[in-house]
Amino acid sequence: MKTSFQRSPVNVSLPTFGISAFTNQQAVDFCIPFGSSAFDKVCFVESGCGELQHEGGALEIAKGDLVRVPAELQHRFVDRPGTPMTLSVLCVEASALTSPASVHRTWRELQAIMPFRRRLHVPNAYFHGEYRRLFRSIVFELGTNRTGREAAVFALATQLIILVRRTAEGQVDDRAVSHLTAAFLSSVAELEERFAEPLQISDLAENAGMSYRSYTHNFRSYKGMTVRQYITHLRIEFAKRRIVETGDILGSALESGFGDLGHFYRVFKRHVGCTPQEFIRDQTNGTGS
Repeated sequence: MKTSFQRSPVNVSLPTFGISAFTNQQAVDFCIPFGSSAFDKVCFVESGCGELQHEGGALEIAKGDLVRVPAELQHRFVDRPGTPMTLSVLCVEASALTSPASVHRTWRELQAIMPFRRRLHVPNAYFHGEYRRLFRSIVFELGTNRTGREAAVFALATQLIILVRRTAEGQVDDRAVSHLTAAFLSSVAELEERFAEPLQISDLAENAGMSYRSYTHNFRSYKGMTVRQYITHLRIEFAKRRIVETGDILGSALESGFGDLGHFYRVFKRHVGCTPQEFIRDQTNGTGS
């Protein structure tokens, strides 16, 4: 299939619910003029590199970067010669995320911590794939006329905003992990998203391009515990939150990845220092941590 490149500015017409998205790549011989929009844009550089030029300066951006362009800001994206950018863009009108309160609060927090001069970087290939998936899903829903289209777009856009917010929160000094490969960090991110599933360390090591021994050694240096200990830690912390929220011990155990209730009880008491019932009682009485 022949790739179609953008030869004119993308004129976005937002639907009535105020959220849209698109992905594009400019033609090599096209230079987009300065312009502004009446809505905020969250932009993800899927590939290539260049600049976000704006009033008073320019911000260098490259594959894996995230930037927010506030409403009414005069700006343009300029490719570096030979490395055209593919950009995915979420467009959000001011009134689109006013409710529920939790979504509005997350969006306002993101606007505050992500001024247009700040660039975030997606930390690894796993999350790079998550961003691509969410953008593609939003674009797909926008192009359909299926039942629940507006709700689906709102839900996916909310997921995307939360992911950006968490990316901002999780930014680390690159020097602290410079000795670790991107594939290794990607495998850790995958583990943290899928800890409730029956993961195999050998599969994580293979995905990281490492031997089993090298992977487990690097993991222990990075997290301060073994892979199994870290998985158990994530599962127990998840189970604690679910037990408090639902009061359902069996359901919380299953949701956390424990297939055997007896095993869950033993692991829970070893890590928390009390049984699940005692934990619920302490939380209810306000004596828990």
